[in-house]
Amino acid sequence: MLRSDRWKLHELNLMCSRSFLVVLALSVGVALAQSGEERVRPSVAVCYFEDLSAPPLGDSALYQKLFATLYVRCLETLDVFDVADRTRVQEAIDSLKLAAFGILESEQIGKMVGARYMLLGDFQAIGNEKFILNVRLLDMTNGRLVPGAADNAMLALSEVSDFCQETARKTAKALDLSASKSARANLKKVGSSSVDALRALGTALVSRDAKGYEEALVNLDRARKLDPDFAELDRQRTEIEALIELREKARTGKP
Repeated sequence: MLRSDRWKLHELNLMCSRSFLVVLALSVGVALAQSGEERVRPSVAVCYFEDLSAPPLGDSALYQKLFATLYVRCLETLDVFDVADRTRVQEAIDSLKLAAFGILESEQIGKMVGARYMLLGDFQAIGNEKFILNVRLLDMTNGRLVPGAADNAMLALSEVSDFCQETARKTAKALDLSASKSARANLKKVGSSSVDALRALGTALVSRDAKGYEEALVNLDRARKLDPDFAELDRQRTEIEALIELREKARTGKP
């Protein structure tokens, strides 16, 4: 692959290329207009975070999925957003990569995303479980970043959960949304300060997406021993057990 092509793909992964933002924004705007539905709550899609470390981490996927999952849970906990399905979002992003080379039409991409806003994030590892995190919110109808919703920080992995909580609050405030008192209290419970528990969850997420469900459950159990109060583990276990059940039904042919 030529240097220019690699850079083009890199810009697409970050979703910061002006041309692609405009195409995506117009596509989603058309899709939303055609739906004829007035959204009561703003819909948000969260992409897997991009690893900008030099060189990229050998276990990049662990952190890409972990950070995105924590943000999804923070946004859901505030109960003022409709958060797009993670699988659907990632399929749309993969399609965008193909569209960069003319394989898909922009109208197809807009229909796949199905969200008014997209939360974009990236990270750089700076050693010893420390990172620089950057997040911003893109308005898909006009291709512009939402003022007041961007955030960045240099922090340890043990501090990432608190950072996600604070950024979720900023996102809601930037869109003039007000969460209930109970939702704000529950937000403080999202995540964990245990580095090992967070890494175990990230490893479980990687295994889940690779359809290694039993291995994912083993890592969730390991995370539970490290942090018994990590509520996200219960959510992930429920989802993975449902996937195992679907797999067994498909294998046996039983309804």
